Amino acid sequence: MNPPLPAPSLDASAEIAALIDVLHATDLRLEELLGGEVDAVMHRDGGAILLRRAQSHLRESENARQAAVLNALPAHIALLDTHGVIVSVNEAWRQFADANAFRTAGHGIGANYLDVCDRARGHGTSVATEVCAGIHSVLSGGGNAFSTEYRCDSPTQQRWFLLTVTPLPGDPPKGAVVMHLNITERKKAVEALEALARRTELRERMLNTMLSSIDDFTYIYDREGRFLFANQALLDLWGLTLAEVVGKDFIGLGYPAALAEKLERQVRKVFETQASVADETAYVSPTGVEGYYEYIFSPAFAADGSVEFVVGSTRDITQRKHGELEASRANHELKRQQAELRVLFDLMPAMVWFMDTENNILRVNQRVAQAAGLEVAQIEGRRSDEIYPLEAARYHADDLEVIRSGIPKLGSIGTVPRPDGTEIWVRTDKVPYRD
Repeated sequence: MNPPLPAPSLDASAEIAALIDVLHATDLRLEELLGGEVDAVMHRDGGAILLRRAQSHLRESENARQAAVLNALPAHIALLDTHGVIVSVNEAWRQFADANAFRTAGHGIGANYLDVCDRARGHGTSVATEVCAGIHSVLSGGGNAFSTEYRCDSPTQQRWFLLTVTPLPGDPPKGAVVMHLNITERKKAVEALEALARRTELRERMLNTMLSSIDDFTYIYDREGRFLFANQALLDLWGLTLAEVVGKDFIGLGYPAALAEKLERQVRKVFETQASVADETAYVSPTGVEGYYEYIFSPAFAADGSVEFVVGSTRDITQRKHGELEASRANHELKRQQAELRVLFDLMPAMVWFMDTENNILRVNQRVAQAAGLEVAQIEGRRSDEIYPLEAARYHADDLEVIRSGIPKLGSIGTVPRPDGTEIWVRTDKVPYRD
């Protein structure tokens, strides 16, 4: 702050007044002599003297230029003097005042802004108090600037404004510029973005909770085969946290080299072909869990139709594989036993038939085939009347009697025709076969 200058003496004051009168008279005489066509004259020593009319015109021009700049701004601007009195406002201020029933003489010019803030009541009291303190601080030189956001609704919409107070040059400042900028659209955009972020975060938590509650493994890869996500079931299998997994590829997670190369090749294929890939593999986790797994890699498309990332799903099929292996072993054992029984069946010296209620031949041994002059395969599955057309009805009647009564019929003596037309005598025993 500059120190105050000493007051001039009485003699000096009189001399100053006399010089002012001379300057005034000289300026008027120069205007008469020059006809108002010249703005400045030159002193003998080369210095330029600006005439009063030119000075006034220059000030008016500068003021008009500054007013045009302020009127072009969308913010509502008021110029305050050192006491907080409004000395000038821009066009946006005047339009806002007219549109919001704040019509006063001069649109507030001459009113004390600080007094207006002090008289504020209702829900805006705290903001007004804050603004009043901020303006006092700026005008006193205690702060370079002050700003705050506040809400000021109209009858039809919610509105937000940014208020800034900037000091005019001087020490202390010669006044301040108060600017109210409508930030409603920005505020709504921020609120919409925050709401979107909350909804997105909620969806992420819901999805993560859902994926973590299932036994299948779910995960996401980027184009380089690095993990972007893995659900809790897969993290538990690895014994890792999500933070330890994200950004790593198969090798980085300890997969065997051959398996890692296979999986990375399949991920690349999904990106290249935009088609899913399904496969199975054995795998031993870092925690020592051995298993067999089926998996599918599927493309997730971006808005432009390209594959943005690959989503994977893996299911533990170890028990199913064990079951399939056991079933395969059991089937092999059954076939072995059937082969052995077939050998024994064909070695029996008697002719053996298996018949159903429809007179179909279900099974015969080699002795039957030899007696009929056919192969076993040529007999099984056919009706008996195709093999023995004359005797089939009698044979079938006996078969039905045994089947329906459930009582064996043993020791029947009869003949069986041979391919050459001769007959052989046989003893027949028929026993019911139950499932």
